[in-house]
Formats: sequence, C-alpha cells, structure tokens
Amino acid sequence: QILDDDDAMERVLETVGLFSNETQLFLRGARRFVRRIRDFLDQEGISEVKDFIPADRMAGVMAKSILELAQTASFKNKTSLQSNGFRKKDSKSKKNKDFDLLRAKLHEIILQVVEGKGLDIPRIKRILSHYIPEHDYEFEVDRSLRILGRVLAPTEPLAPMTPGREAPLSEVPQYTALFKDIPTAKEIYEVTQATRPLSLAFSEKVTRVAPYLSLEQVSYLLDERSDWHPPHRRILQTIRELKKRTRLISEAYGGIAFAPQAWAISFFIGDATRIRQAEGQGHDAERKAPEEFDKEGYVLGLGLLGPEETAVLLQSGLASYWQGRTPQINGRLLIDYIRRQPKTFLGEVLVEMSARCPRTLTNILYALLQWDQSNLIEHLDMETFLEERLEISVPRLLDYLAGGRWARESHYEAVSKTASRIIQKSEAYSALKEHLQTHRHTIPQPAVETENENSLEHEARRAIEEADRIGLKCNFSGKTRRNMKTAKQAYENAFAKCSAFIKQDRSAFQLPWFKNFWKRNYEALMVLSVVRNFQEKVDEVPRWLDKMVDKQLLDGSVLDEQTLLDRVIDALYHFEKDRKQLKEDPLVRLLIDPPEGRYNFTIISCMGVITEGAKGVELKDAYQRLFDKRGVRVIRADTRTARSLEFNAARVEDALTGANREPEAPWGYIGYSQGCANGLQAESRFMGGTPAQQKLVESLRCRNLLFSALNGSAHGTCGDMKFLRAMIDGDKFLKYYQAVLSRKAVESALRNIRLLLDSRLFIHSLGGIHSLSHQGVRPLARDGQFRSDVPTTTMRGIVEQRFLPESLEYLSNILTKQVQSTDHDTQVTTWEAVGYPVWVRSPMAEILERCDIGCMVQRTHHWSPLLYTTDFVTTKRDLQQMVYHFPKDRHIFPWIEVNARFGNIDRM
Repeated sequence: QILDDDDAMERVLETVGLFSNETQLFLRGARRFVRRIRDFLDQEGISEVKDFIPADRMAGVMAKSILELAQTASFKNKTSLQSNGFRKKDSKSKKNKDFDLLRAKLHEIILQVVEGKGLDIPRIKRILSHYIPEHDYEFEVDRSLRILGRVLAPTEPLAPMTPGREAPLSEVPQYTALFKDIPTAKEIYEVTQATRPLSLAFSEKVTRVAPYLSLEQVSYLLDERSDWHPPHRRILQTIRELKKRTRLISEAYGGIAFAPQAWAISFFIGDATRIRQAEGQGHDAERKAPEEFDKEGYVLGLGLLGPEETAVLLQSGLASYWQGRTPQINGRLLIDYIRRQPKTFLGEVLVEMSARCPRTLTNILYALLQWDQSNLIEHLDMETFLEERLEISVPRLLDYLAGGRWARESHYEAVSKTASRIIQKSEAYSALKEHLQTHRHTIPQPAVETENENSLEHEARRAIEEADRIGLKCNFSGKTRRNMKTAKQAYENAFAKCSAFIKQDRSAFQLPWFKNFWKRNYEALMVLSVVRNFQEKVDEVPRWLDKMVDKQLLDGSVLDEQTLLDRVIDALYHFEKDRKQLKEDPLVRLLIDPPEGRYNFTIISCMGVITEGAKGVELKDAYQRLFDKRGVRVIRADTRTARSLEFNAARVEDALTGANREPEAPWGYIGYSQGCANGLQAESRFMGGTPAQQKLVESLRCRNLLFSALNGSAHGTCGDMKFLRAMIDGDKFLKYYQAVLSRKAVESALRNIRLLLDSRLFIHSLGGIHSLSHQGVRPLARDGQFRSDVPTTTMRGIVEQRFLPESLEYLSNILTKQVQSTDHDTQVTTWEAVGYPVWVRSPMAEILERCDIGCMVQRTHHWSPLLYTTDFVTTKRDLQQMVYHFPKDRHIFPWIEVNARFGNIDRM
C-alpha cells in the first residue's frame, strides 16, 4: 500500500533523505523499477507462479527487468546508457524491437538451462555489458552469476553404486564388546515386565542409562512399575520431565517470537546441569573422572541431561535472535556441564544437534565457533575446547579472514570437513543408541514350499492352474464370449483357496508362485480401476485417455469393453513387453470386479516433500470415493516438508494413536515419495519401541509405496553437493568485503550469517533434504526393522515428454544427466523406486525384498498422485495436455482390493 501511495512513499523517502541522500536516490529508483515491472506483469497476465513458468514468459520478465535497470538512475553514466538506445524520445516500435530481441536471446539461455546444459554465463555477461555498460556492481554480478551457474548446472554424473552388506550397528562386534555392561532395550523390557520385584542392582543400572533412553522408554518404565528404588524413581521422574520440556523446545526455538525462551530455560537449567552423584556419595562429594567408572566399556555420563536434551537446549540458545546475558549464561552452564562429562559426550551432543547430517553440523559448528560471550566474565576459547574434547583439529575463523594464513581458502569448507570427521567418529554413539533404545527382534525365516499334496498350499496352486487353463480357452473377441463365466468362477475359487492359505500363514505371499499370482491380480485390478473410471466418467479420465492414446473415446457407453481395456493398457504401461503380457493374461481380460462390501481397515497416509501434512489434499477425491464405496477411513499423518525421517515417523505415530482408532484395528500405510521412507521409519520405530509401541504394529496389514524415495534420490545427493559448493563460493565471495568494510561491519555481517545458518528453519530443512540423499537413508536400511508378513505393493513410472509437466522439465533433464539414464519419473529412478533397500544389504532389508510384490512400470511422472496441490504451477500447456489428470483411484483401489481379495483385509 505504501508503494502505491505517492504521499506516503514521499514521506518515507524524505525521512530516509535526512540520513542519506544516496540511499534516498537508490530507493526512488528501486520504487520506479518495482512498479514498472509490476505493471508489465499485469499487462502480460502474470499473477501466479504458473504464469511465470513457461520459458517465453520468464524471458519476457527478465528482458523487461534488464531494460528497466538500464534506465534507472542507480547507475552513474547516463550518457553511455542513452547512447545504447535508451533515450526517452525513442519510438515505441524501437523499444518494442529492443525488447523482442532481448527476450529472444534470454529465451534461448533459459531453454539451455531447462535442458540441463547449465547457465551460459559468458553470454549473460555480454548481454549485461551491452545493455548496462557501466555500473558499480561488476564484481557482485560476476560472483553472483558464478554461484547461480553452479546451482543451475547438473553435477558430474554419479558414480555407479554397488550394494554392500551391513549389519545393524548395535550388532557389530567391535561395538557390542563396548556395551557388555550396558543393558539392551530388550533386556530392560523383559525385566520390567516380569512379575518378580525389581532388584536394587537393576534399578540402579536403569537409572544410570536413563538419560540415554527415549522419552517413551522412560515414561513406559515409570508407568509399568511402581517398585523402583525410591531415590532412583525420583531421578527417573526428573529425567522424564526434562525430556518432556526439551521435546517441546525442540520444535519451538530461535527467532524473535521465542526470545523470552531463554528465561524459561533459566528456571530449570541450573538443576538440570548438576552432575548426579554415584550411590553413597554426598551431595558435595567430588565426582570421580568418568573414565574411572568403566575403563573397558563405553563411558556414559552421569548427568540428568542426556546428549539429546543437552543438544536441544544448546541449539535453542545458539539460534536465539537475542544473544543477551541470559542466553549466554544458559549456554555457558551447558558448556561447563559438557566439560564435566566424558570426552565422548561432546561428540554425542553434536551428533544429536545435527541428526547425523554433515551439512547441518557444519552450520552448527559455524555458530558454535562464533558463540557470543560478550556478557560473560571469563571467555572460553571454543576452538581449543572443541579440539581437546573431540581430538580433531578445528579451523579458526581468524586464519581465513583477510590477513590470515588461509585467507584464500574457504572457512566454511574447512568447517565442513571437520563436521564430516566428527560424524564418522560418532558411529559408536549411534550404535549405543540402537543398543539402548531399540528392541532387536529375531530374524524370521522366509516362507518355504511344502511337499504335502493335501495342504492348503497345494489346493491353492491347483486352483490357480485350473483357472488359468480355463481362462486361456476364453474367446474375448467377437460376438460369442465362450467360457468367460466359467473362468470367472474358477478364478473366484482360486482367490478363496489363496485366502485360506494366507489365514493359515501370513507370510505365504512370499512364495514365488503366490507372489506372481498376487502381482497379476494387482495389475489386473489396476487396469480394472481405470476401465471403470472411464465408464463411470470419474474425474476427467475419459479426456485423459483420449490424450494418452490419441483416440476419440469420449463416449464410453458405445465403446467395446475389450477395446477399451486394450487402450487403457496402452495408456498406462511404458514397456511393450508388459503391455503384451497384460493383454494376453485372461485374469486381466476378464475384468473381475471385487464383491461389494465394506472393509475393516484404516489407512495412514504419509505424503512426501510436497505436502501440507494433516491438512493435505493429495488424492482427496479418491480417498472420499474409497470411503463411500468401501468404508475405509484415511488418517493423514501431519508430516512436514523437508523434515527428518525421525520427525515424520513420530507424526505417523501421532496419527495412528490419536484418531479415536481401536488399538487392535487393522491398518496399513500409503507412502508417497519421501513419505515411503517416513512410513518405513515409523514401522521400524514401532517394531523396536516399547511394548506399547510394538503392539501398534501387530495389526499392520499392508504397505503401498508410490514412487518410492526410500533409497534416496540423485536429486538429494547432487543437491547436497551443489549446496556445499555454493556455500564455499559464497564464502569466498564475501571475503572481498573484509578488505573494504570496517571490522565492526564485518563482525555484524558474520553474526547475522551465523544466525541464519543456525536458525531452526535452516537446520530442520537441511536435515530433511539430507533424508532425500542416498547417504541419508542408509541408517534406515541398515538398522530398520520391519514386519515380515506384510505385503508391499508399489507404483513406478517413466516420464515421457508428451505428458511431462512444464514445471518438472528442468528436474527431469537434470536427473537424466546425473544418472545417465531416462528411466525415471523426474524424481527417482525405476531401479530405486522399489519397496526395499537396494544399496544396503542387511537381514531386514532382505525381509522387505521378500515382501515386495513388484509392479510393472507405468507411463507417468512423479507428481501423478497430485492435482490440487500443484494448481499454483499448472500452466496452460499442462491443462491442454492434462498432465496432472492421471486416474487417481489407481493409486489406492488396486492396493486395497488385492489385499481384500486374498483375505489380508477383512470385509465387515
């Protein structure tokens, strides 16, 4: 409003002019520039993101911006600008000609970027030097273009990855030897659940490890037993309250809104940071060195705060917008608390602060090394402190500033290398957490075929063979349709026999013959879903099919059903061999509808990167149709964009336990993109959690993973590389100002950069992005635990140019160059989008592989499940090509109905 109000803006400018005429002139020019660009956007009809996406529109806005900058008063040499054709008296046709010429040049440059060829920086510089020959920002423009070029260009192709066998960390011999005197989670639960009274020794042992347990574990121990030794019970209660408080703080810190938080923390941090005395010692007794308590095993701290709680409190202080006396005192109390702990404790805290993400830890170290101690009497040399405790060399900022011995190098890069070394050395702590917090289960044996000819297994196999024999004799074309009714009855009998076999053995679907039949049924129901959508004119499936197969099919009432089936198969599946196989399968051609009825089942929906969590609208209409037809309720987990797997797994648990759902009611989860890893992380959390959490997973029936990113994505791995390189370039870019600005200005700038890099949003986002990389999902594949009797259905796709969304063109082309293949859906490759880990081979990863039913690759893109969510980026071309109108029911109905067909989901 102020920008549009001439009087108000004039007052603002006059006020600024009292302090700086130069700033006033700059703001006047900036205002004119912004208003002219906005007028141009209005003239071009650009009001939303989707209007800006087409390359020609983008080129037009950039061309207008350059021409307006060329005429602004912000540049000194007006004469030279006018000599380049920017005189006010120029004719309108001359200006239009200049605009059209520049737009055409920029359009070519943008298309090169979209095609994955990178930014043509020399050409951009030539354009800028022609239209803006002289200005005061040549250095800034050059370095900014260099960083932009780094971000927009593809990285070098990823080196081929080789699957490697890894055991869960807590079962690695070198670590289990360290933990011989530390009880496992399983041992703690067994003793707690036993009917005999708790021994003093056990009570003392649990109290000692309690700071390293999760909040859920400590709460369970206190709720399950009341006969803890009284002093130990008080300690456990205190630890539980501290864990509750810090968990609340972990989601709400930093920024102006949480400035008073430091005072709230100060009320309890004094007691929290005291060192717990060993049994029999007085309150004022001098504490022994931690190393004396256990010279051979892993050394645990004796404080009330564990590494996780210490990390949260320390991070909240570092990220505080107000770095006054109270935050500094709180921070110093925490640092002193760490100093009184074993040397390994600092590494544990840093790992908890970073969630094992090197990039996050780099930002945290950057903030820690520049921690403000201006209100403290005694200053602590943070570099020396870190080096002594971590036994790793730590780069000093002064060495990398102007005049330092490493002035030409990047301080951020040096800190990043230190962060990576810290995480590498922290593997023992990660193993300790698994040891204490995860109940490891015995690996179940795979299902094996029986030789008993009178068994349910043999009955099911004979029924399938008989149904296929009859089905292959069917005539699906012409006026007579022979044997179709008999074939349907035979298949119905096979379904019943398989269902009886599943009731006897929940893992039976893993047998090769059963898995093959399950997959055939899944694909048959997939085709059936789209055929029925077309016939019932659900959403805009008829128009979508018309676009996909270039046929006039809008009148489904007069279209032969078998012809329609063929065209649906042609539209859905990418590979010709798959299309041929489906067209020849009588199970597919029979179009056997599932029986009517409602199912006793609940879906937990775990969406991916693009989500609004519990308020999301992904697959909204399909979920409603599923509820209306089958009575299946969907609960949306409140997962968040760009958050860690651990955070989102906790949101899945919240959805499962907080929705008025019967604890033992059957449920399954649907994951999409990163949501697949979120769901699996939640399942693993339940499997290894407290007995109450383990009970939740007993009623899990099935999984459905859409365009799975559980193996990570090249986008995540390469994006991490780009981010690091861009930060290094930015660090070197800022070195220039160290020589031209005052020391006070440099210190102020560094302080603001520190606050940005250590802010809650930045830290959480880096952790979420890390979970999209190949390295970020390795712990899940290595340490995760999963049910062996839960079938997994999947959906994979390969994108084709004709139905590629305009907003995904760049990502698609970049991915093609980075993986050297077009077999992807713009986000993940077909060989990674499966229902099990492919790069880490572990016993539990092999269980997931046995559970994966498999699927045929479809002709689709990664955003196939989305419609309303992508409205803001849906261009006119996208609407014409109907690239977001892929049938939505196919993402859900085939999964639910194939599980119901085989008795894995019960009818009401």
